[in-house]
Amino acid sequence: MPRGRLGLGDPFFEWLPVVGVVALFVWTYYAYVTVLCGRLVEDDVLRLLLVVAFHALFLLCVWSFVHTTFAGAGRIPAYFSVSVDEKQRLDALTDFHERQRYLDELGDKRGILTLGMDGCVRYCAECQRIKPDRCHHCSWCRRCVLKMDHHCPWFNNCVSFTTQKSFLLTLVYSSLLAGFVAATSVIHAVLAWFGQGLWFAAINVSALVIGGIYLSVGLGSFFYIHLDNMCRNVTTLEKMRSTVFREPEDSFDIGRTENVAQSHRHVWHWFLPLFQQPWAPELDSLSPRCP
Repeated sequence: MPRGRLGLGDPFFEWLPVVGVVALFVWTYYAYVTVLCGRLVEDDVLRLLLVVAFHALFLLCVWSFVHTTFAGAGRIPAYFSVSVDEKQRLDALTDFHERQRYLDELGDKRGILTLGMDGCVRYCAECQRIKPDRCHHCSWCRRCVLKMDHHCPWFNNCVSFTTQKSFLLTLVYSSLLAGFVAATSVIHAVLAWFGQGLWFAAINVSALVIGGIYLSVGLGSFFYIHLDNMCRNVTTLEKMRSTVFREPEDSFDIGRTENVAQSHRHVWHWFLPLFQQPWAPELDSLSPRCP
């Protein structure tokens, strides 16, 4: 849905899904650690093993979720921005073919390999820059995003060049955590319904089982889809609308092994402060000519 300037109530509604996910994390922790392990599991050794395994998966899941939510979109190199003279000339062109030729000229200067659906080099009037290959303007984030896959409301952030890895890890850790919680809770949920005074615990643990099964299957399936996209080096937006290359022989698919390696090349981004926007090193993994 197209978005305009940031309204007064927009941040509240945009962050509601994230608040919901955080609330789910908090309740899951309470229901599993306090209710299940604290009240229903009687064996001390089993309780210790369950708590340790749960915390390992839980912390990995929370960390990848936080990184995906707060990671910056990546700084687009300044040479993609148009100068004042270039913008004035571009705005003055009314003939489609003249505008197309001038955009081709601007694209040639910046090494652009792809075209928009209209056959022109893509230009973002709002950000006033020539769009790098695989870059799209997100109407929710209100900015151009490098290698944009889609905007995910559950993170209030785009899955993109800087968040693809942590997004995939969030999916796999979440599905593993949900499966682990469901598998280790089901017996205790059944027994709790027959225990005296344990109805509150039975409701919470039963919800863990039902929610765990649902999330493990749903998130696991979603992870498989995005893993396949990564192996083929294609984004969700590119699956919905095929990329138009200026040279027909060009392709983003450089082989399964290189595609996967390309997605995880910039591991050092993980060690940057969460609120610092990582530098996109000349977009070296966004171009099929620069694997």
